[in-house]
Order: sequence, then C-alpha cells, then structure tokens
Amino acid sequence: MLSQPGIAMVGTRHPTPYGSGMAERLATDLAARGLAIISGLARGVDTSSHRGAFAAKAKPSRCWARGIDIMYPKEKYAADGADCVALGGALITEFSGRTPPTPKFSDSQRIISGMSAGVLVVEAASNSGTRITSRLASNRTAMCMPSRGT
Repeated sequence: MLSQPGIAMVGTRHPTPYGSGMAERLATDLAARGLAIISGLARGVDTSSHRGAFAAKAKPSRCWARGIDIMYPKEKYAADGADCVALGGALITEFSGRTPPTPKFSDSQRIISGMSAGVLVVEAASNSGTRITSRLASNRTAMCMPSRGT
C-alpha cells in the first residue's frame, strides 16, 4: 500500500456540496487508476476524498498528529479509521502511543505532503492546514480544483 504512488487530497472542513461531491468523484477516479488517496482524518474534504477511495475499493491512507491509540474525534476515528484498515489501507502517525492531539497543523500536514507525489486542493481557506500542506509540497505537483464560487 505504501509502495504505490499517492496523491494528497486536502481542503476545508466545511466544503460546499459541489466541493464535497467533486472531492469524492476525483478520489474515486484517481484511486481507480491506481493512486493511493492520502489525507487526514478531518471532516469535510478529507472525509469526501476517502469516501471516493472506498467507492473504488482502494487502500486509502489516513495521517494525523497524535498517537495511533488516541481516538479523536471519537466518532470519526471509529467509523473512518475502521473502514480504512478494513480495506487494507493505513493509519499513519509518527508519534508514539498515548500522544495527545497536537494543536499544530504542520505535524500531520508534513506527513501527508511527504508521502504524496502531488497535492490536490479542494476548496481551502486562506489560513488553513491545506495551505500548509500545499507549501510543504513545493517540490511536488500541486493542483487546485476550480470552485464554482459562492
């Protein structure tokens, strides 16, 4: 799973219906073509991206900045983490067990960016973890999904 090329899919926790739908559709298409979908365990674009990977029967990767045994947020970890592992995907962290969530975006964003061949941004706020992931991917392909506007 970790040996196949992957693409980071990142974006806002509060996407528009269009952004959420496009994240899922793009992830399904990219996963069906053999790319691993790499993202965090946040609500919004992360969830939509992994839903698309699940639809393609792909092996997604979820990255976060806390111990692997810390279930935060509990409802997201229980559902999405279990689905990820059941499909043969990976839950990835660089922290040891019992490490609480870190308030710094950059810890998980660095892992997401470092594992990917490129970064696809879907609806991001100007001051966000998505922006950090894009900046950290400076030597990789960066893509942005056009917005329909609001």
